[in-house]
Amino acid sequence: RCCMEDSCERSLEPDFRLGPSGAMVEVVVASRAKHFQAHADHLEEAIAQLFSFHDLNSNGVLEELELVRLNQAIAFLHHGRGADFGAVALNFSKLFRNELSPQGDPVSYTQFRQYTHRTLAGLDDDPEAQVMIMEQFIAEAISAWEVCKESSNLPGGLHEGP
Repeated sequence: RCCMEDSCERSLEPDFRLGPSGAMVEVVVASRAKHFQAHADHLEEAIAQLFSFHDLNSNGVLEELELVRLNQAIAFLHHGRGADFGAVALNFSKLFRNELSPQGDPVSYTQFRQYTHRTLAGLDDDPEAQVMIMEQFIAEAISAWEVCKESSNLPGGLHEGP
């Protein structure tokens, strides 16, 4: 197979078929287009899933504090209580205001999706690589989401804002 996706049926060998005009390239291009569409569909599903883990209070928008809290939890997972939660809060508040909402207003899924596509394009232009990047983001978000849910029951939680 061409990639690690279970749903991807394209093999490494090109799918050559003789068309009515004798042009095999049309079938190969169509096969690649179908392949890349499958990755695009998977990428869209992954972005929606990532958004749902960022939307900690499940109100359908991403708030600045949600982005901060989730990334503080990721920092906690990587560095324990020694993580600099204040620096994480400052960095992700800046990111939210620079990339999503200058006034700090909650953002819709559409805005999050556009930002995520820009970010992925800046990291790698290969659709397969973008899917793998998203899978890593989702894995971290799932773990961080669990930490956020647990820490919300603790006095002080992980908060240490700017």
